[in-house]
Amino acid sequence: MVGMSYDGIIVSPSGYRGIWGRGLNESVAKRAAKAFARYVGGGDIIVGRDTRESGPSLSAAVMAGLAEVGADFTDVGVAPTPAIIWKGRTGGFRGGVVVSGSHNEPEWNGLKFFLKGGLWPTEKEVEEQYAIYLREHDDGNHDAPAHEVVDFLDDYVEYALSKLNSEPVEAKHPRVVIDAAGGAGIRVTPRLLRNMGAEVFVINSEEGLFNRRMEPVPEALGRLSDVVREKGASVGFAHDCDADRLTLADEKGRPQSPNMTLAFVAEKKLEMASSNKVLVTNVASSALFQDIADRNGGKLVLSKVGEGHVVRKMLDVNALIGGEGSSGGVIQPEINLTRDGVIAAGTILSYVADGVSVSSLISSFPTYYTVRDKVPGTAVVDERIVEAVRSTFPDGYISTIDGVRVSWSGKWGLIRASRTEPVTWITAEAKSQEEARKLYEILAKITSDYATFQGKRRAKEGEDRETRV
Repeated sequence: MVGMSYDGIIVSPSGYRGIWGRGLNESVAKRAAKAFARYVGGGDIIVGRDTRESGPSLSAAVMAGLAEVGADFTDVGVAPTPAIIWKGRTGGFRGGVVVSGSHNEPEWNGLKFFLKGGLWPTEKEVEEQYAIYLREHDDGNHDAPAHEVVDFLDDYVEYALSKLNSEPVEAKHPRVVIDAAGGAGIRVTPRLLRNMGAEVFVINSEEGLFNRRMEPVPEALGRLSDVVREKGASVGFAHDCDADRLTLADEKGRPQSPNMTLAFVAEKKLEMASSNKVLVTNVASSALFQDIADRNGGKLVLSKVGEGHVVRKMLDVNALIGGEGSSGGVIQPEINLTRDGVIAAGTILSYVADGVSVSSLISSFPTYYTVRDKVPGTAVVDERIVEAVRSTFPDGYISTIDGVRVSWSGKWGLIRASRTEPVTWITAEAKSQEEARKLYEILAKITSDYATFQGKRRAKEGEDRETRV
């Protein structure tokens, strides 16, 4: 079943993910690459990675596997995931493999497989690939054939510049701070924003040196906050390891909820559009997005959690803008049909240079409070849990698009098993902290009373996180 853990590997549309040396290794990488090549019918497959220590050996094993089954490959080395996907789509590749653990901590890594056109696979396609993987063998040779690494990042930056409005940036030369997290964004985001005309300061700029939590959540961004204030910057940007995510700090150095990245771009895009005002987010994103759609005469459409689900829903409804607010992921389909934290930074910088301060725009949004925590173990969200939620909240709207979600105007809660780590997320959001906390506690009790978990559940749960949106 997709989203479950097999021998220490979590298999989902986000790829194969696990802890290096405790499930994920060169043998898994080689077998998975062979299965993927067979699934897409060979051809030229693009391969890139982020800056984790395990990246070179896993990447080499991937290329060894591709070569063994007769597929061609193009190694682009270290590059942001969105840049690799852009190159895969525009370069006519049959598919791609990104060796990245994304926002997971450094001991994790993953194999992200995307199809022709830069699309992430569906659950059914993942299951078909995994069935092939189970039949593959590893002969122990994990060395990539001799080859050259292709650097395409200048092309990506030039493309981004052609799609972004640099004029206000060139006129104002705003100061910007980038927290690159030691990841692949180091190679692109500073270059792009400097070429737009900004004065750029970079922290956590040594590749592979991870000085903060990998996920760019506000509590991890203390240094970014300090440097924004110290430099008098107009905005701060923070990436994860592969730069598909982006979190903002305002001009006062205050880190924002990841939801605010998509909220900022969605507000401006919908405000300026004369038609096609459709916004797509996932079921774990803030109720703020309904407010943004409503106040700009637009429409909000919800999808399952996961970039691939959001992208396919955007294509289905011809959306203007979309993304995953909960991860700070912005998808601008006319530029790059994937979460692209690099281009999102350029988009926001253009608005900021044109006179839109981060703090003033965000202060115009309604305030929501979120309580979110992960319970160890992968919960099976079945009819028992759904019925328990339905009977507990007879006045709420129940959705089973992804997990079970109950919602009212300005309030919602969600129980959903993660597809990228062996945990179950419980989320509650409301217009007061007390209301969000109460809803969270009820959903946590329902999960404890009714859920069955894959594997053994640890007795102690992590501390929950309360955030203001």
